[in-house]
Amino acid sequence: MINKDHIINDFKKFRFVNSFEKNPSSDMLMFKQIKMNYDKNVYESKLFCYKNGETFRIRNQKKPIISKFYDDYSIIYVSKSEKQSKRFKSIISIQDISAKKSNQDFNIPFDISDFFVIDKYTILVLSNEKIDEDIDKEDFKQEIERINFVENGAGYTYNDVGRLYLYNLSTQKYNKISDDYHVLDVTVDYKAKKIYYIANRIKQIYSPFNKVYSYDIGLGDNVCLYDKDDVEFTYINSLDSEMIVMASYQKDYGVNENIKLYRLKDNTLSLYADNKYGIGNSINSDIRYKTKGSIKKHKNALYFQLTKDEKCSIYKLENGNIELFFDNITSVDEYEFLQDELIVYGFNRQNIGEIYSYKNNSLKNITEFSQKFEKHINSYKLEEIEYNSNNSNMKGYILYPQNFDENKKYPAILCIHGGPKTLYSSNFIYEMYLLSKQGYFVFFTNPHGSDGKDNEFADIRGKYGTVDYDDLMNFTDIILQKYNAVDSSRLGVMGGSYGGYMTNCIIGKTDRFKVAVTQRCISNWISFYSTSDIGYYFATDQNGCNFDVQKLWEYSPLKNVKNIKTPTLIIHSDEDYRCPLEQAVQMFTHLKLNNIKTKLVIYKGENHDLSRTGKIKSRVSRLEQILKWFEQNL
Repeated sequence: MINKDHIINDFKKFRFVNSFEKNPSSDMLMFKQIKMNYDKNVYESKLFCYKNGETFRIRNQKKPIISKFYDDYSIIYVSKSEKQSKRFKSIISIQDISAKKSNQDFNIPFDISDFFVIDKYTILVLSNEKIDEDIDKEDFKQEIERINFVENGAGYTYNDVGRLYLYNLSTQKYNKISDDYHVLDVTVDYKAKKIYYIANRIKQIYSPFNKVYSYDIGLGDNVCLYDKDDVEFTYINSLDSEMIVMASYQKDYGVNENIKLYRLKDNTLSLYADNKYGIGNSINSDIRYKTKGSIKKHKNALYFQLTKDEKCSIYKLENGNIELFFDNITSVDEYEFLQDELIVYGFNRQNIGEIYSYKNNSLKNITEFSQKFEKHINSYKLEEIEYNSNNSNMKGYILYPQNFDENKKYPAILCIHGGPKTLYSSNFIYEMYLLSKQGYFVFFTNPHGSDGKDNEFADIRGKYGTVDYDDLMNFTDIILQKYNAVDSSRLGVMGGSYGGYMTNCIIGKTDRFKVAVTQRCISNWISFYSTSDIGYYFATDQNGCNFDVQKLWEYSPLKNVKNIKTPTLIIHSDEDYRCPLEQAVQMFTHLKLNNIKTKLVIYKGENHDLSRTGKIKSRVSRLEQILKWFEQNL
């Protein structure tokens, strides 16, 4: 039995990387390295730089939250944001990379969520402010008049607004450049001296559809480039003297429709480049920390991450054509272009996340985090399985139990990812490693609804718990046929979010699984519609209907709860606003009333991302609970 200390010791050895930034000359990269401090129950970060094949640490007395290059040899960073007299203020500091403390500090009178260095004297600040300062004066209540009013990971957001300011470091004066709408994303075109941004009008009912704007830094002109309320924009920039946007109309395939690239001119969109796959990285992992997908303009082309099949690679958009640029590792989490090399951070096969340099068609490690996990990686025996289900060619995986003996029979656990529009690949997943170390086969696949293929494959609107259920059961059958060492009488199933929904569905339809673990799940689409932060548009979209009680109930796992005989562990967080706690409570209550062995574990102060970015002690406890439940019931 794996004990708590084993998990803690592994957590202490993990190192994560995020926040790639390069200097103006593009010959130096800055990044954060993060470790898990179990005793203090916090993630601790340090700043590092990479130049000419060497890595060195930037030392400072403050704790940078957001860091950028100020010039080639100085950094500028936000180190603190605190509330004073009901208002936030932030401290921005400038520091030479060779120094140990800042040489200039600035007090900026609002909470900063991001910023950009425009020139030596000017920074562009994206603030996080209050729409109505008076509302929050009485902090013992919330007064709500709009939806949505909460956001997973952010809490109550109904009174929050993102605004753009140009801040002069010399005069310490600032000028607001966005009107009273909520700014979501910003791109700075340094050559054209323009700021492009995506924003939502503040409305009574939030809609994912938004608008795009352009601000001329020299002239001070603020122009709405697209004012129709019919498309969701995710990126905007200039390319070849044209405005290019990434956007989705969501007409053909709903909210999960893959993004296309459009030309924007005279308030009209025309297709610039078609795209069949998911832009961004949707590969599942529990050993990364807050990495961000990015779109970069480099040498008059746009580069972006795209998830195709079981890989996330870098693709290039040039002259209206999308082509593969870099796919030398399994999953690209972050990347940046230096003068003569590409720097990437991500997962290559079963290695822990590493930083790599790609130069002259050669890939070289910059970090060696995987060395501390050599035994883990060597014991991670994974096989790929190709099969056909529902007229689609599919791929699945099986992870062998450690110290496998072909003459013995072993229990096996089916793992189901969240999303549904994410996917599993061949990368190392820590919780699966723990299950294999405890003596289980672990098998997993990407059913219909997953990412990595086209819109038709990902579109399961109105089909939840049907075609995807068949895929998972077909894959389970193939595992039992192909691997004689799997004990068909000792199967378990587990999943989180959509995977929790499917776990609930499965145990309501079959008793072939002896034990289940459902996490951050959906059990009732009717209540999810009005309680989730995305429920009122996601539930109806994904079920292919308006608010139709009968149809929403038809696809709710709770409808079949009387059929469940499987011992079920339910894990949830009390601040999960994506799949609210009431979803877990409903499942638990009915199972308990039906005399089914069940247990509900609620993590206080955690949200939907517990398994990925939750507090360290909560993450350790969660893994411990899962291992114990399978040991007791399988």
